[in-house]
Amino acid sequence: MIGNPPYVRIQRIGHEEADYFFRTYESPTSKTDLSLLFFERGLNLVSKSGIVSFISTSQWLTTDYGKNMRSMLSDGRLHKIVDFGSLPVFQKADTYPAIFILSPSCAKELKLKPIKDISQLNLVGIKDAPEISIALNRLSEAPWNLGALDILAIIELHNINSKPLKAFGQAYIGVLTGMDAAFVIDKETAMKLQLEEDLLLPYAYRGSEVQRYNETHPNARVIYPYREGKVGTSEMVAEAELKRFYPNIYQHLLKYRDVLRERKDSRKFYARGSNWYRHLRPGSFNYIRPKKFIIKGIDKRVTIGLLEGNTAFNGANCPGIILDNLQGHALFYILGILNSTLITYHLCAVCPAKLSGYSRFNANNINNTPIRTIDFSDPTDKARHDQMVELVERMLDLNKQLAEAKEPQSKTIIQRQVETIDRQIDLLVYELYELTEEEIKIVEGS
Repeated sequence: MIGNPPYVRIQRIGHEEADYFFRTYESPTSKTDLSLLFFERGLNLVSKSGIVSFISTSQWLTTDYGKNMRSMLSDGRLHKIVDFGSLPVFQKADTYPAIFILSPSCAKELKLKPIKDISQLNLVGIKDAPEISIALNRLSEAPWNLGALDILAIIELHNINSKPLKAFGQAYIGVLTGMDAAFVIDKETAMKLQLEEDLLLPYAYRGSEVQRYNETHPNARVIYPYREGKVGTSEMVAEAELKRFYPNIYQHLLKYRDVLRERKDSRKFYARGSNWYRHLRPGSFNYIRPKKFIIKGIDKRVTIGLLEGNTAFNGANCPGIILDNLQGHALFYILGILNSTLITYHLCAVCPAKLSGYSRFNANNINNTPIRTIDFSDPTDKARHDQMVELVERMLDLNKQLAEAKEPQSKTIIQRQVETIDRQIDLLVYELYELTEEEIKIVEGS
């Protein structure tokens, strides 16, 4: 069976069809892609020795919606992948395609052919591309790391002490307005319109503002028509109160009332009544109040900075990371690990790929990032921890100096110091995760 199934997210089809797919198939999740249904149907139609081969989107290998399909195919029914990454296989279509070869008869391992250059987009180039073998024990419902190096496998092999980031805290989605044109405004315009500050928050939603080892000071403001309830919950300000005590904000939002009421979430209207000015996902003050890390959501490498308290963030573009259970580890120790080249390699392998070598660093995969834990009773281990903290503090200080420097010569000197410290952090991380010289070459050659 050979085909090119439609790449259509389930949000774009009608309720009746969606309900049928969820009743009939095992693979769909809340935001599935219809192409995956063809995988499941194909395996059910062919004989035990039959072959199913589709060219389809590869995003399910790492996204949340691919969880069920990854679980189904981790037993060896997926025999081979020819992965084109973000190469332009289809002109004028950003589909991230791959060829998948499946069979009801299980293989002993998964074969992977990464196609990395546009010159390979032909039959000879695909045939001649090197093939990688992936052990089935590396596959589960979790996002698949199909790179040459699996950090989780190294941790298990060497029995390295580690915990996922979510053991120390959480990466969050934060505030999603549902219509930024109505709710998000720059600081200068907010002042000009005299919007009431009580319902305005600095809003980190532009990835370009986030820099490694730097404080992020968003220029945007988000209208946040909520007050803090018990245990940090967000409770919407009633319309009568909004109109009376925040008239400028009310008049500003009123211009958008009709379109705000037409907003949908999972094909359902959610702001038709008196709550027409609600946010799609208001988050909570528990995300807004504390200081936190902020990560550039789409980039070629992990870029994490600091975000001051009483600041909102949009986790689709800039997930926020709040660590409130450090278990003796310093905040800057974890910041150094997260900003390292090794963690960039890991997250680029398990996060959804975007065009031109970029990745989308989503909250779920960030939460599962393996953090090397410290045995504080071991003097050598503690010394590594303290060295990391010292290096990160030095990096933060150098970046402040760099921002304040005016002379080109001074900037050049400081930049060289930054690069030196950055390299020292990488080497320390390699030591913490016990990478060999060969493994380091793989990480740094990616």
